[in-house]
Amino acid sequence: MTLLDLINNAATRGGLAADAQGLKDLLSRTELAQITVPADVVGAVDSLFSMDAAKANAVLKGHFVAQAYDGIDKKLGELLTEAGELLGEEKLQEITGEKSTGKRVEKAIKALLDAKPAKKTDAETQKLVADLNKQLADLKTANADALKAKEEEFTTFRRDQALDASLKSIGWADHFPEALRPQLAKGALDAELAKVGAQLVLNGDGQLVLKQKADPSLDYYGADNKPFTLPDLVARVAAENKFIAVTPPKGDDKRPDTPHVPHGGGTPPSVPPALSSAFELARANNAPAS
Repeated sequence: MTLLDLINNAATRGGLAADAQGLKDLLSRTELAQITVPADVVGAVDSLFSMDAAKANAVLKGHFVAQAYDGIDKKLGELLTEAGELLGEEKLQEITGEKSTGKRVEKAIKALLDAKPAKKTDAETQKLVADLNKQLADLKTANADALKAKEEEFTTFRRDQALDASLKSIGWADHFPEALRPQLAKGALDAELAKVGAQLVLNGDGQLVLKQKADPSLDYYGADNKPFTLPDLVARVAAENKFIAVTPPKGDDKRPDTPHVPHGGGTPPSVPPALSSAFELARANNAPAS
């Protein structure tokens, strides 16, 4: 891979618009295309954008794990306060002195299992032990669920970031308000994905790829039985919905026949039906506060 391609790929995956002036100026330097980047260097740069690299990042991991554990720590504190008389001050200090949330939960469960009520015939005390054991067992399940939810949240964030970078490649016609463009493009893209039975999946390299809706393990192929990529889909959606700026023939000063976004409300007259809801949503989100 040349240094030119490496820089361009890194900028695109990082969310920089293809028409950013600084990037265009940099890529115009012809000497970059003459420099070959070693494969190990390319691999190292690509790894910065991968899901595995994100999972291994200590700062990101600490951020999401802390969010997942905050709720568990609060609930565990409430349970230990409720069980204070049963466990005793010394055992409570031993449990709360443990820094690891997971180990605190394990110690609390063990302490409750080992606790011997003063009167085994005391139904109320026995019920308290049973209830606390159940709640602490539920906490262990919540721990795993919370971490899974945070991982899904991060995956969604990376997917949206990669999608936004792809949509920036559209050379928009000027009459589409800039504030509405992302919602219009995503609305049209979602409609096209539903129509052709495909979905976008973030792979291990942090790139969005097209997969079959019925079986996400299978790649999506176009009508010619060739692999269909996200740039292919974005280009088709932009063309079919007349998002792209059209250069009139030489000597023709008329504007191309493209959709018009009215100022007074209503659905644009020449926009395909699939985009109507996207226009309405975009207009509502950008309306001035009353």
